[in-house]
Amino acid sequence: MNDSRLYESVASRLVRAIESGEWPAGSRIPAERELAASMGVSRPTLRRAIKLLSDRGFLICAQNCRPRVAGVGAVHPVQTEREYHVFVLLFTHIADLASAPMLRGIQRVRLPGFGKTVVVSSGAGPWVSAIDFERRQLTAIAQDPLAKGVILWYVGGEHNRDALDAVRNADVPMVFIDRRPPPGIVADHVGTDNRGSMRRLVRALQDLGHRRIACISNGEPVSSVEDRVWGYRAALRRSGETPTQDLLGEIGPDESMEDGTRRCIQHLLQADPRPTAILCTNDMVGSLAMRELKARGLRVPDDISVAGFDGWYRFAPGMGLSSAAQSFEDIGEAAMELLVERITGPREPLIRHILFDAPLADSGSIGPA
Repeated sequence: MNDSRLYESVASRLVRAIESGEWPAGSRIPAERELAASMGVSRPTLRRAIKLLSDRGFLICAQNCRPRVAGVGAVHPVQTEREYHVFVLLFTHIADLASAPMLRGIQRVRLPGFGKTVVVSSGAGPWVSAIDFERRQLTAIAQDPLAKGVILWYVGGEHNRDALDAVRNADVPMVFIDRRPPPGIVADHVGTDNRGSMRRLVRALQDLGHRRIACISNGEPVSSVEDRVWGYRAALRRSGETPTQDLLGEIGPDESMEDGTRRCIQHLLQADPRPTAILCTNDMVGSLAMRELKARGLRVPDDISVAGFDGWYRFAPGMGLSSAAQSFEDIGEAAMELLVERITGPREPLIRHILFDAPLADSGSIGPA
């Protein structure tokens, strides 16, 4: 057995001694030399096992003292001698400009014991197929005896609500990323401060002299998009302006991104006076808006400024789309840290919501009004 598996096996034997009452709560465990000899392992291996149990709350360690037993039931650790699975369920392709950095962040966090991270993705495809794929995966996770947790970029809305309930009833903790859990599902959430970041994006344009600021929404009925539109409206109201219908465009659920963006641009350019800046609720819409404006003979940003939300294209040559840049890697890391806490620590009723700022990354598509 390699050293990694050996110290985890030793940790399991120590846990059994605690749970059996051989070492009562508050008692000191045997001396290190004696314990290592009785278990037939080296002292460094024993120290690693003790450190693991200290981290999980079984043992209380103090300098120059033998570790003391914290007591049974202090934590609910993953069984160290058994493989278990943590699922990452995405509706985008794993190489997507958001998924790839999010997975890098997830991989920063090491699972304890014999945990394995299982990434499943619907890939690029129609929205309906992504929802059905998600439903099948959630159903399988709820029935998987090795499932210990799920990081979920959720798209199913009420359609997959019963599948979410099945995962919850199987006592598999869930952490939602990007968008909040649907109403009635109590779970941790890690995402972006969409409202605050969009407000700051509007203020950045106002500081450049823009007063006619329009907004194009990709129209998804999810909290992240809804919060960005909310932030846009709130920023205008705070500055004493009214977000009028001639400055709002929304891509319909049955439209392609290209057709919907083209229709919205036509609608906004008919406003009198015409907007001097357009905010888009994601970078794909922002890039399509820039392309459509240029096709109509308008210069970006000389004639009209355009900004997106995501930060996908700030490093792409030739794109030049200014955007509120999300911290996808940090979101992934924080989500996995929360999930590991849920798996290895006490099941606290407190729900955590962690939001990261999305600062403006100016890539040249915004300028003075």
